[in-house]
Amino acid sequence: MTIRKIYDFAQNLLPKHYNFHPEVVKKLERTGFENLIKPTKVANHCIPFLSALVKRYNNKNKCFEFGVNNFIQLFIGLGDVLRITGLPIDGEPVIVDERKIVPSALCSRCLGNTDMLVNDVDISLPLLKEQFGKFKPDHVFENIDFHVRAAVIYILGSVVVPSSSSTVPSLYLTFLEDIKKIGNYAWGAAMLTHLYYSMDKIDDVKSGISGNFHFVSMFIFEHIPCVVSQLLHHGRGIIPAEGDNDDLPKEFPLMVEWHKKMVKKFKDSRNPFRESTFTVYFDELLEDKVERKPYARLQRDFLPSPYDGQIGLEHSLTSIICVEKRILHDPGVVMNKKLDKSNWLQVRKMKLKKTSPYKI
Repeated sequence: MTIRKIYDFAQNLLPKHYNFHPEVVKKLERTGFENLIKPTKVANHCIPFLSALVKRYNNKNKCFEFGVNNFIQLFIGLGDVLRITGLPIDGEPVIVDERKIVPSALCSRCLGNTDMLVNDVDISLPLLKEQFGKFKPDHVFENIDFHVRAAVIYILGSVVVPSSSSTVPSLYLTFLEDIKKIGNYAWGAAMLTHLYYSMDKIDDVKSGISGNFHFVSMFIFEHIPCVVSQLLHHGRGIIPAEGDNDDLPKEFPLMVEWHKKMVKKFKDSRNPFRESTFTVYFDELLEDKVERKPYARLQRDFLPSPYDGQIGLEHSLTSIICVEKRILHDPGVVMNKKLDKSNWLQVRKMKLKKTSPYKI
Protein backbone atom coordinates (compact mmCIF):
# COMPACT_ATOMS: atom_id res chain seq x y z
CA MET A 1 0.00 0.00 0.00
CA THR A 2 1.22 3.49 -0.86
CA ILE A 3 0.84 6.16 1.81
CA ARG A 4 -0.71 9.32 0.43
CA LYS A 5 -1.52 11.23 3.60
CA ILE A 6 0.25 11.71 6.93
CA TYR A 7 -1.89 12.87 9.84
CA ASP A 8 0.72 14.78 11.82
CA PHE A 9 -0.21 18.39 12.39
CA ALA A 10 3.02 19.98 13.64
CA GLN A 11 2.18 23.10 11.64
CA ASN A 12 -0.78 23.63 14.02
CA LEU A 13 1.69 24.65 16.70
CA LEU A 14 3.19 27.58 14.80
CA PRO A 15 2.31 31.08 16.07
CA LYS A 16 0.32 31.87 12.92
CA HIS A 17 -2.06 29.04 13.78
CA TYR A 18 -2.22 29.09 17.57
CA ASN A 19 -1.09 31.86 19.91
CA PHE A 20 0.49 30.23 22.93
CA HIS A 21 0.21 33.04 25.46
CA PRO A 22 3.46 33.80 27.37
CA GLU A 23 1.77 33.01 30.70
CA VAL A 24 0.58 29.67 29.32
CA VAL A 25 4.05 28.83 28.03
CA LYS A 26 5.47 29.63 31.46
CA LYS A 27 3.07 27.13 33.03
CA LEU A 28 4.23 24.47 30.54
CA GLU A 29 7.87 24.65 31.61
CA ARG A 30 9.35 21.30 32.66
CA THR A 31 6.34 19.37 31.32
CA GLY A 32 7.94 18.52 27.96
CA PHE A 33 5.19 20.27 26.04
CA GLU A 34 7.18 23.49 26.01
CA ASN A 35 9.68 21.71 23.79
CA LEU A 36 7.09 20.81 21.16
CA ILE A 37 6.17 24.44 20.55
CA LYS A 38 9.77 25.66 20.19
CA PRO A 39 10.05 25.19 16.39
CA THR A 40 9.34 28.45 14.57
CA LYS A 41 9.23 26.66 11.23
CA VAL A 42 7.85 23.25 10.30
CA ALA A 43 8.55 21.36 7.08
CA ASN A 44 6.13 19.33 5.03
CA HIS A 45 6.55 15.58 4.92
CA CYS A 46 8.28 13.77 2.08
CA ILE A 47 5.48 11.30 1.41
CA PRO A 48 7.45 9.03 -1.00
CA PHE A 49 10.19 8.63 1.62
CA LEU A 50 7.78 7.82 4.46
CA SER A 51 5.67 5.52 2.30
CA ALA A 52 8.75 3.44 1.47
CA LEU A 53 9.90 3.56 5.09
CA VAL A 54 6.73 2.28 6.79
CA LYS A 55 6.81 -0.76 4.53
CA ARG A 56 10.10 -1.66 6.20
CA TYR A 57 8.44 -1.81 9.60
CA ASN A 58 8.27 -5.23 11.26
CA ASN A 59 5.26 -5.09 13.59
CA LYS A 60 6.34 -8.26 15.39
CA ASN A 61 9.76 -7.01 16.49
CA LYS A 62 8.78 -3.32 16.49
CA CYS A 63 11.70 -2.22 14.34
CA PHE A 64 12.57 -1.12 10.81
CA GLU A 65 14.39 -3.65 8.62
CA PHE A 66 16.68 -2.86 5.70
CA GLY A 67 19.18 -4.49 3.36
CA VAL A 68 19.48 -7.98 1.95
CA ASN A 69 17.24 -10.39 3.84
CA ASN A 70 16.27 -7.50 6.16
CA PHE A 71 19.51 -8.10 8.05
CA ILE A 72 19.86 -4.46 9.18
CA GLN A 73 17.45 -3.54 11.97
CA LEU A 74 16.77 -0.16 13.58
CA PHE A 75 14.74 0.06 16.77
CA ILE A 76 13.01 3.35 17.41
CA GLY A 77 12.91 3.73 21.18
CA LEU A 78 12.45 5.89 24.24
CA GLY A 79 15.92 7.43 24.05
CA ASP A 80 15.20 8.70 20.54
CA VAL A 81 11.92 10.23 21.71
CA LEU A 82 13.59 12.07 24.57
CA ARG A 83 16.51 13.48 22.57
CA ILE A 84 14.55 14.43 19.47
CA THR A 85 11.22 15.70 20.87
CA GLY A 86 12.04 16.58 24.48
CA LEU A 87 8.98 14.75 25.80
CA PRO A 88 9.51 12.94 29.12
CA ILE A 89 9.79 9.16 28.91
CA ASP A 90 9.65 8.57 32.67
CA GLY A 91 6.72 9.18 35.00
CA GLU A 92 3.18 8.03 35.61
CA PRO A 93 1.76 5.93 32.75
CA VAL A 94 -0.89 7.61 30.61
CA ILE A 95 -3.69 5.23 31.51
CA VAL A 96 -7.26 5.79 32.71
CA ASP A 97 -10.49 3.87 33.23
CA GLU A 98 -12.68 5.25 30.46
CA ARG A 99 -15.82 3.85 32.08
CA LYS A 100 -15.59 6.43 34.85
CA ILE A 101 -15.38 9.42 32.51
CA VAL A 102 -18.28 11.75 31.73
CA PRO A 103 -16.94 13.87 28.83
CA SER A 104 -19.33 16.81 29.20
CA ALA A 105 -18.66 17.14 32.92
CA LEU A 106 -14.92 16.76 32.37
CA CYS A 107 -14.83 19.48 29.70
CA SER A 108 -16.89 21.85 31.82
CA ARG A 109 -14.62 21.31 34.79
CA CYS A 110 -11.31 21.56 32.88
CA LEU A 111 -12.09 24.00 30.06
CA GLY A 112 -15.02 25.99 31.40
CA ASN A 113 -17.58 24.81 28.82
CA THR A 114 -18.40 22.08 26.30
CA ASP A 115 -18.41 24.17 23.12
CA MET A 116 -15.47 22.24 21.64
CA LEU A 117 -16.98 18.79 22.31
CA VAL A 118 -18.12 16.78 19.26
CA ASN A 119 -19.86 13.41 19.17
CA ASP A 120 -20.25 13.79 22.95
CA VAL A 121 -16.76 12.31 23.37
CA ASP A 122 -14.01 14.06 21.40
CA ILE A 123 -12.59 17.57 21.44
CA SER A 124 -12.38 19.35 18.09
CA LEU A 125 -8.99 20.98 17.49
CA PRO A 126 -10.40 23.73 15.21
CA LEU A 127 -13.07 24.62 17.81
CA LEU A 128 -10.47 24.53 20.58
CA LYS A 129 -8.25 26.90 18.62
CA GLU A 130 -11.16 29.23 17.93
CA GLN A 131 -11.88 29.58 21.63
CA PHE A 132 -8.40 29.50 23.19
CA GLY A 133 -5.80 30.10 20.49
CA LYS A 134 -6.29 33.73 19.50
CA PHE A 135 -5.39 35.75 22.59
CA LYS A 136 -2.78 38.50 22.34
CA PRO A 137 0.30 38.50 24.62
CA ASP A 138 -1.07 41.34 26.78
CA HIS A 139 -4.37 39.59 27.52
CA VAL A 140 -5.14 38.94 31.20
CA PHE A 141 -6.99 35.70 31.91
CA GLU A 142 -9.62 35.20 34.57
CA ASN A 143 -8.72 31.50 34.80
CA ILE A 144 -5.42 30.68 33.14
CA ASP A 145 -5.73 26.99 34.02
CA PHE A 146 -8.43 26.58 31.36
CA HIS A 147 -6.00 27.94 28.77
CA VAL A 148 -3.10 25.77 29.93
CA ARG A 149 -5.23 22.64 29.61
CA ALA A 150 -6.51 23.76 26.21
CA ALA A 151 -2.95 24.31 25.01
CA VAL A 152 -1.85 20.84 26.12
CA ILE A 153 -4.90 19.18 24.54
CA TYR A 154 -4.17 21.06 21.31
CA ILE A 155 -0.55 19.86 21.35
CA LEU A 156 -1.61 16.29 22.11
CA GLY A 157 -4.05 16.20 19.21
CA SER A 158 -1.59 17.83 16.84
CA VAL A 159 1.63 15.82 17.31
CA VAL A 160 1.50 13.42 20.27
CA VAL A 161 -1.65 11.39 19.53
CA PRO A 162 -2.91 12.88 16.24
CA SER A 163 -5.79 11.38 14.28
CA SER A 164 -7.32 11.83 10.84
CA SER A 165 -10.41 13.48 12.35
CA SER A 166 -8.57 16.49 13.86
CA THR A 167 -9.99 15.60 17.24
CA VAL A 168 -8.55 14.29 20.49
CA PRO A 169 -10.42 12.15 23.06
CA SER A 170 -11.66 14.24 25.96
CA LEU A 171 -10.38 11.58 28.38
CA TYR A 172 -6.91 13.15 28.14
CA LEU A 173 -8.22 15.99 30.28
CA THR A 174 -8.14 13.63 33.27
CA PHE A 175 -4.33 13.93 33.23
CA LEU A 176 -4.52 17.72 33.17
CA GLU A 177 -6.91 18.48 36.01
CA ASP A 178 -4.05 19.29 38.36
CA ILE A 179 -1.90 21.72 36.38
CA LYS A 180 1.08 21.14 38.64
CA LYS A 181 1.11 17.42 37.80
CA ILE A 182 1.00 17.65 33.99
CA GLY A 183 4.73 16.98 33.76
CA ASN A 184 4.46 13.89 35.96
CA TYR A 185 3.32 11.69 33.09
CA ALA A 186 5.40 9.75 30.56
CA TRP A 187 4.07 11.65 27.53
CA GLY A 188 7.00 10.56 25.36
CA ALA A 189 6.19 6.91 26.03
CA ALA A 190 2.55 7.63 25.15
CA MET A 191 3.58 9.27 21.87
CA LEU A 192 5.77 6.31 20.93
CA THR A 193 3.01 3.84 21.81
CA HIS A 194 0.54 5.70 19.61
CA LEU A 195 3.08 5.75 16.78
CA TYR A 196 3.84 2.03 17.05
CA TYR A 197 0.14 1.21 17.21
CA SER A 198 -0.50 3.25 14.08
CA MET A 199 2.28 1.47 12.17
CA ASP A 200 1.03 -1.90 13.43
CA LYS A 201 -2.29 -1.17 11.72
CA ILE A 202 -0.75 0.06 8.46
CA ASP A 203 -2.26 -2.80 6.44
CA ASP A 204 -5.75 -1.91 7.64
CA VAL A 205 -5.77 1.70 6.45
CA LYS A 206 -6.53 2.82 2.90
CA SER A 207 -4.05 5.59 2.24
CA GLY A 208 -3.30 7.61 5.39
CA ILE A 209 -1.48 7.05 8.66
CA SER A 210 -1.39 9.06 11.88
CA GLY A 211 1.45 9.68 14.31
CA ASN A 212 4.41 11.97 14.83
CA PHE A 213 6.15 11.19 11.55
CA HIS A 214 8.32 14.29 11.70
CA PHE A 215 9.93 12.49 14.62
CA VAL A 216 10.23 9.29 12.54
CA SER A 217 11.90 11.21 9.72
CA MET A 218 14.40 12.75 12.13
CA PHE A 219 15.11 9.33 13.65
CA ILE A 220 16.09 8.06 10.20
CA PHE A 221 18.17 11.18 9.51
CA GLU A 222 20.12 10.41 12.67
CA HIS A 223 20.67 6.72 11.91
CA ILE A 224 21.00 6.71 8.11
CA PRO A 225 22.96 9.88 7.20
CA CYS A 226 22.77 9.13 3.48
CA VAL A 227 19.07 9.94 3.55
CA VAL A 228 19.95 13.43 4.75
CA SER A 229 22.05 13.91 1.62
CA GLN A 230 19.17 12.90 -0.59
CA LEU A 231 16.36 14.82 1.09
CA LEU A 232 18.16 17.89 2.34
CA HIS A 233 20.89 18.26 -0.27
CA HIS A 234 18.91 17.16 -3.33
CA GLY A 235 21.48 14.69 -4.57
CA ARG A 236 20.72 12.90 -7.81
CA GLY A 237 21.20 9.66 -5.95
CA ILE A 238 21.37 8.83 -2.28
CA ILE A 239 25.00 9.53 -1.38
CA PRO A 240 26.94 9.56 1.88
CA ALA A 241 26.59 12.72 3.92
CA GLU A 242 30.35 13.20 4.20
CA GLY A 243 31.36 16.22 6.20
CA ASP A 244 27.83 16.81 7.44
CA ASN A 245 28.49 15.76 11.03
CA ASP A 246 29.57 19.25 12.08
CA ASP A 247 26.34 20.58 10.66
CA LEU A 248 24.07 18.16 12.53
CA PRO A 249 21.79 19.46 15.33
CA LYS A 250 23.40 19.57 18.75
CA GLU A 251 20.92 21.52 20.86
CA PHE A 252 18.06 20.04 22.92
CA PRO A 253 15.60 19.05 21.60
CA LEU A 254 17.08 17.99 18.28
CA MET A 255 13.83 18.47 16.36
CA VAL A 256 14.07 22.27 16.48
CA GLU A 257 17.20 22.40 14.34
CA TRP A 258 16.06 19.48 12.18
CA HIS A 259 12.87 21.40 11.34
CA LYS A 260 14.92 24.43 10.32
CA LYS A 261 17.06 22.30 8.01
CA MET A 262 14.03 20.57 6.52
CA VAL A 263 12.21 23.85 5.88
CA LYS A 264 15.25 25.42 4.26
CA LYS A 265 15.55 22.64 1.69
CA PHE A 266 12.01 21.37 1.70
CA LYS A 267 9.92 24.41 0.91
CA ASP A 268 6.82 22.61 -0.26
CA SER A 269 5.42 19.13 -0.75
CA ARG A 270 6.34 19.07 -4.44
CA ASN A 271 9.66 17.29 -4.66
CA PRO A 272 11.59 15.24 -7.22
CA PHE A 273 11.57 12.04 -5.15
CA ARG A 274 9.77 8.82 -5.91
CA GLU A 275 8.91 6.03 -3.55
CA SER A 276 10.75 3.57 -5.79
CA THR A 277 14.01 5.49 -5.23
CA PHE A 278 13.86 4.87 -1.50
CA THR A 279 12.56 1.34 -1.90
CA VAL A 280 15.64 0.37 -3.90
CA TYR A 281 17.95 2.16 -1.49
CA PHE A 282 16.43 0.50 1.57
CA ASP A 283 16.65 -2.90 -0.16
CA GLU A 284 20.35 -2.41 -0.88
CA LEU A 285 21.37 -0.60 2.31
CA LEU A 286 24.68 -1.76 3.78
CA GLU A 287 25.67 -1.80 7.43
CA ASP A 288 28.51 0.68 6.91
CA LYS A 289 25.93 3.28 5.85
CA VAL A 290 24.15 3.03 9.22
CA GLU A 291 25.13 5.16 12.20
CA ARG A 292 24.64 2.99 15.28
CA LYS A 293 25.67 5.68 17.76
CA PRO A 294 24.34 8.92 16.28
CA TYR A 295 24.12 10.74 19.58
CA ALA A 296 27.78 10.30 20.46
CA ARG A 297 28.38 13.78 19.01
CA LEU A 298 26.26 15.39 21.74
CA GLN A 299 27.74 17.03 24.82
CA ARG A 300 27.46 15.23 28.14
CA ASP A 301 25.19 18.00 29.45
CA PHE A 302 22.97 17.88 26.33
CA LEU A 303 19.92 16.77 28.33
CA PRO A 304 18.74 19.45 30.79
CA SER A 305 17.10 18.71 34.12
CA PRO A 306 14.78 16.87 34.72
CA TYR A 307 15.27 14.93 31.47
CA ASP A 308 18.88 14.01 32.18
CA GLY A 309 17.75 11.52 34.80
CA GLN A 310 15.46 9.66 32.40
CA ILE A 311 17.82 8.54 29.66
CA GLY A 312 18.65 5.24 31.40
CA LEU A 313 15.25 3.95 30.30
CA GLU A 314 16.30 3.82 26.65
CA HIS A 315 17.86 0.39 27.15
CA SER A 316 15.08 -1.03 29.31
CA LEU A 317 12.66 -3.83 28.61
CA THR A 318 9.29 -2.41 29.60
CA SER A 319 5.76 -1.93 28.39
CA ILE A 320 4.83 1.55 27.21
CA ILE A 321 1.28 2.82 27.40
CA CYS A 322 -1.11 5.28 25.81
CA VAL A 323 -4.57 4.87 27.37
CA GLU A 324 -5.84 1.52 26.02
CA LYS A 325 -2.77 0.86 23.87
CA ARG A 326 0.17 -1.15 25.22
CA ILE A 327 3.40 -1.99 23.40
CA LEU A 328 6.47 -3.91 24.57
CA HIS A 329 9.60 -1.75 24.40
CA ASP A 330 12.50 -4.17 23.76
CA PRO A 331 15.66 -2.57 22.30
CA GLY A 332 17.31 -6.00 22.25
CA VAL A 333 15.51 -7.01 19.05
CA VAL A 334 18.09 -5.20 16.91
CA MET A 335 20.81 -7.47 18.29
CA ASN A 336 18.77 -10.60 17.54
CA LYS A 337 18.81 -11.09 21.29
CA LYS A 338 15.74 -9.93 23.12
CA LEU A 339 16.33 -8.51 26.55
CA ASP A 340 13.90 -10.88 28.19
CA LYS A 341 14.04 -14.66 27.71
CA SER A 342 10.28 -14.87 28.05
CA ASN A 343 9.01 -12.01 25.94
CA TRP A 344 6.06 -14.11 24.90
CA LEU A 345 5.03 -14.45 28.53
CA GLN A 346 5.54 -10.74 29.04
CA VAL A 347 3.27 -9.87 26.12
CA ARG A 348 0.68 -12.40 27.28
CA LYS A 349 0.79 -10.90 30.77
CA MET A 350 0.20 -7.45 29.28
CA LYS A 351 -2.86 -8.69 27.40
CA LEU A 352 -4.34 -10.41 30.43
CA LYS A 353 -3.91 -7.53 32.85
CA LYS A 354 -6.27 -4.58 32.69
CA THR A 355 -3.64 -2.30 34.15
CA SER A 356 0.00 -1.90 33.28
CA PRO A 357 2.46 -4.41 34.79
CA TYR A 358 4.91 -1.58 35.22
CA LYS A 359 5.23 2.03 36.10
CA ILE A 360 7.48 3.93 33.74
